[in-house]
Amino acid sequence: MTRGLSSHKRSLFVPCGENRGFSLVELLIVMLMSGVVMGAIYNIYSSQQKAYSSQELVAETQQNFRAAITVMGREIRLAGHRDPSTVADVPSTSTDCLVAPGVCIGSGASQLVFTYFDTTATDNAVDYDGDGVLHGVQGPSELVKVTYDLYDAYGAGVSDDLGRAVGAGNRVPTVLNIHGLQFRYLLDDGVGGFTFAPVGTVVSAGNMRSVRGVEVTILAKSSGVDRNYAVAPSFTAPGPGPTWVLPTGVRGRMFSTTIMCRNLSI
Repeated sequence: MTRGLSSHKRSLFVPCGENRGFSLVELLIVMLMSGVVMGAIYNIYSSQQKAYSSQELVAETQQNFRAAITVMGREIRLAGHRDPSTVADVPSTSTDCLVAPGVCIGSGASQLVFTYFDTTATDNAVDYDGDGVLHGVQGPSELVKVTYDLYDAYGAGVSDDLGRAVGAGNRVPTVLNIHGLQFRYLLDDGVGGFTFAPVGTVVSAGNMRSVRGVEVTILAKSSGVDRNYAVAPSFTAPGPGPTWVLPTGVRGRMFSTTIMCRNLSI
């Protein structure tokens, strides 16, 4: 009994020569596999980070042109609003909106001037729009002039800020990073439809009554550079209008919409 027990106990112990660790080859294989896994994880993370950065720049351009359209559209719809107590007609020429409510596209098709009667103006001794004419001089309502165009708001050397000026006041930046801006008249074709005037058209005095709206084209750009976008994108405005080329890596989005000026047909 004693001999068998001692024999069983001895079998529980393993000689030192049989207690082996990992070999150098096994360690190298494990390190190689770990490196492959870590490399794959890094590539996935890096590609996701690049995609996120690109989408962020694209979203910025979309936000810019939507903001520009929202700001301008709300006011352009007021163009031509008349005071029933006045006898003022539509502007006499396509470059003068100071004599009557209407909409005028300036030279180069990149400036829009429109006027409307502000019926909320009540103080006849106040110049509400800063054009140098007191409210009472223009009748019961003041003729307000609003101008939209691109300019350099912060001295960056590039006119890529959408400015808004009321009357003779200074421009105020409303939306930044707008690379291109174009306006086109929408005209009544006289047979129940509408047609766009060619870009840069100067509408004669006799045809000012046919203006029904304005097509606005905006090219918004990103404020930063997408290093994964090695392209200098170009965009051609409808009309055909000018072709705008952005710097390499700058994301852009062009958008056109037609704003109906319902007061012009009254």
